[in-house]
Amino acid sequence: MRVSRFLLFAIGLAVGPTFASSADGAAVKPFAENEIRVEVWNHHVYVPASVNGSRNLWFLLDTGAGVPVTLIDDKVAASIRLRTHATRKAAAIGGSVKLALTMPANLTVGSVAIRDAVFAELPLRQQQEAEGHEIDGILGYDFFRRYKVDIDYPQHSIALSPPARPSHDATTRMWIEDKVPHIFATVVNRGENVAIHVIVDTGEDAGLLLDDRFYKTHKHFLVISQAKAGRSLGGVSKNARSQVDELQIGDFSLRAVPVTVNFDTTGNLNSPRDVGLIGGEVLERLHIVLDYTHGQLTIIRPSKQGP
Repeated sequence: MRVSRFLLFAIGLAVGPTFASSADGAAVKPFAENEIRVEVWNHHVYVPASVNGSRNLWFLLDTGAGVPVTLIDDKVAASIRLRTHATRKAAAIGGSVKLALTMPANLTVGSVAIRDAVFAELPLRQQQEAEGHEIDGILGYDFFRRYKVDIDYPQHSIALSPPARPSHDATTRMWIEDKVPHIFATVVNRGENVAIHVIVDTGEDAGLLLDDRFYKTHKHFLVISQAKAGRSLGGVSKNARSQVDELQIGDFSLRAVPVTVNFDTTGNLNSPRDVGLIGGEVLERLHIVLDYTHGQLTIIRPSKQGP
């Protein structure tokens, strides 16, 4: 089940006040390294946060949410009295979804306070039954662009620090297109190596997700299960399961990697620039650091690598 995936978002940046950012000098509370206990559930990371001093809310940590705002469930937004001032449309898996933009509010994650945050409301609660976890909001691009985000999946924690200087031990180069992180990787299967351009998507529960275009070009490379249709935020999405022997990211390798082949011909998994994404079923084996400012993905250590 995919909670969210937004590559194309037609709101521009004209949504009100300037977004806070540690890089652009706007309203972010100074802090030393900030470690936060999180929940890892169904290959997803859930972070406790509050809005305007509210009770603790559960926000999905989602690098695939490529929007210049923070997403929040519409009923939660109403319960904490966030006011909206505009509506926009965003592309999602299976089609598109309509969002309502809020007036500025205060977002607190751990000891980090972001003033004048703008939220986009949408019905995230409809995903809760399939997910089995509260989904009050989604922390995407507008969160990741501010900090160096250290995600330790095995230890169920994240740490935030200012992106003051680049790391010298980054595993691979990462770049931001359409407000989501991209990398090059290599898949190995049946004795063949194939280089791929993929998105790093912490909000996707699949392991390695490859698109219809890749499958048609490499039918001999994958042995797939019977395709099945399911619901996503943008509509109906059709997928089949497979596996590859190895996934190489820079000089690091993971064995026995689960694969989902997506057969959608509409929606935003049909980008000419990439063939899919690396999601939580792979990432949860790892301890990673994402630095949007310096374009670096660092793998610090793995947990158990496959069977």
